[in-house]
Amino acid sequence: MISITMQSKALKFIYYFFGISVWIILWGILSNYVFESFLFPTPRDTLREFSRLLTEKHFYITVLRSVGRILIGLILGIFFGCALGVMSYYVKPLYYTLYPLISAVRATPVASVIIILWFILSKASLPIIISLMMVAPIIWQSTLDAMNSKDALLYEVADAYELGYRKKLRLLLLPKITEFLIPAIITSIGLAWKSGIAAEIITMAKNSIGKEIANAKNLFSFAEMFAWTLAVVLLSLILESTIKLLLKKVREMDADC
Repeated sequence: MISITMQSKALKFIYYFFGISVWIILWGILSNYVFESFLFPTPRDTLREFSRLLTEKHFYITVLRSVGRILIGLILGIFFGCALGVMSYYVKPLYYTLYPLISAVRATPVASVIIILWFILSKASLPIIISLMMVAPIIWQSTLDAMNSKDALLYEVADAYELGYRKKLRLLLLPKITEFLIPAIITSIGLAWKSGIAAEIITMAKNSIGKEIANAKNLFSFAEMFAWTLAVVLLSLILESTIKLLLKKVREMDADC
C-alpha cells in the first residue's frame, strides 16, 4: 500500500515537472525567436535577476509587507463572509439588502473598484480592503449554500434526542459549513492575492511587490519586472499550499472529534 502511494506521488511529480518544463521551453523560444529579449527576458535572465533580489534585505521586507496586507484582507474576508452568510440565512431582509451590493462587487472589474476606492482609502489599506471585497462574496455565498443544504431530518432526530445547541453546532452545522467553505477558501486565496497585488501596482503602495513591478516597468527593467512577477507566482503557490495544509489539519481534527 505504501509502495503504491509512493509510486503515485512520484508519477504526479513527473507530470508536474514535465508540464513546467514545457512552459519554460516555450518561454525561451518566445524570448529568443519571437520577441526581443530586452522586452521579453529569457528564463535565464529572469532567474539571474531573481537570484539578485534574494540577496537583498529590501526584497524580504517588501514580500513580508505585501503578504501581510493580503493575508489580513483574506482573513477579514473569510470572517465577514461567514458572519454575513449566517446572518443572511436567518434574517431574510438582510439577505435581500446585501444581494444587490454583492452582485455589484462581483460584476465590477477589480481595476474599477481599486480606482474608485483609491480616492477614499490610504495606499497601505487599499490592498487589504480590495482582498476583503474579493473574498467576502465567495465566502458569503458558500456559507449560504451550506446553510441551505442542511438536512432537516437530522435536526429532527437531534431534537428527538434532545441534543443541545453546542452539539448540534459541532456535529451537524460545522461539518456542513466546512464542506462548502474549504473549497471556497482555496478559490479565494488566488483571487485575494491577485487583486491585492493589482491594488499595489495601481496605487504604488509603499514597500510593496506591486510598486516594485510598476517601478521596473516604468524604468524599462523588464528582467526585474519578470523576476518580481516570478516572486508573486511562487509566493502564491507557497501561500496556497500552506493554507491547504492547515485546512486539511483542521478537517482531520474535526473528524477525530
